[in-house]
Amino acid sequence: MNRIAKESPEFRRLMFEEAGARKGIDPSLIEKDFWVCWTLKRIFEIDVLREHLIFKGGTSLSKVHNAIKRFSEDIDLTIGKELLGFTDKNDPNIISARKEREKTIDKMMAACSVYVNGDLANLISKSFAQVLADGWRLEPDASDADRQTLLFYYPLTLKVPDYISPAVKLEFGSKSDMWPSSISKITPYAAEFFPKSFDEPFCELKVLSASRTFWEKATILHQEAHRSNEKALPSRQSRHYYDLAMLSGTGVRKEALNDLSLLKRVVEHKQYFFRCGWAQYDKASPGTFRLMPGENRFAELRKDYDNMRIMMFEQPPSLDEIISCLEQLEKDINKL
Repeated sequence: MNRIAKESPEFRRLMFEEAGARKGIDPSLIEKDFWVCWTLKRIFEIDVLREHLIFKGGTSLSKVHNAIKRFSEDIDLTIGKELLGFTDKNDPNIISARKEREKTIDKMMAACSVYVNGDLANLISKSFAQVLADGWRLEPDASDADRQTLLFYYPLTLKVPDYISPAVKLEFGSKSDMWPSSISKITPYAAEFFPKSFDEPFCELKVLSASRTFWEKATILHQEAHRSNEKALPSRQSRHYYDLAMLSGTGVRKEALNDLSLLKRVVEHKQYFFRCGWAQYDKASPGTFRLMPGENRFAELRKDYDNMRIMMFEQPPSLDEIISCLEQLEKDINKL
């Protein structure tokens, strides 16, 4: 991938345009996908980071598990607590007293913020600068209140649609569980059409399992089902409904539904690390699990989903089809 990163802007532009035409999607998505993959490759090649990071989220579903047919532009990475010094007696998982545990989690989040904006940002910038000359920058995301996100403004050669950001968002965090995981590979879409142009067309990384992501997504929808009508739905939330519906059409559904111990672990972890009084995680179990949004949310979801369509690789299911799929999935979970 470094060979392409070092090529002239004109070379990259022509490659991305041709790959976009062949794949049938906006070439700017091909371009951003390349930089997403290149970014992951550079980060996971940093020795002090490799063993302490987990790749997860929607991008892992599309790039690693091939479970969804949408472009996912953000990189979601969990930093191992051990890298921040929160092990043994400082590990929040083994602290039984709630107040003490919450204080420790707050300290861990603060340490994560300092690390992301200091040592980690410096490591990544140094790695990028070994390959890229100019036309790029790495900076903190001012919109992240936790200050754990970096933005990589990559060397653009194509205009991006309004719904797409001209930067790769690197969302770091230390609160997420890193189990179960495996070593996998990802490849840029451009390499599928021009494999001989790439010196190394793949990136090897550690990724969270699809079944874990299934239950992570399901509990997000369970939380949203309990959101007060007075509270606005967060933007880009429709992706979670789409992702879970797509996952339920693969073998991941059976694997996840047969592993209720994993669901229990996900719920307990959220109760510990992502406390939310109105989420009713105590009901996120067979018999009382909820995936369906209230009908008053349909208009919000439909608008958000329509905005997301440019990121789809194939003719996507309608929101009504997604809701129907999730309605059946909710019934199946509650019969377990």
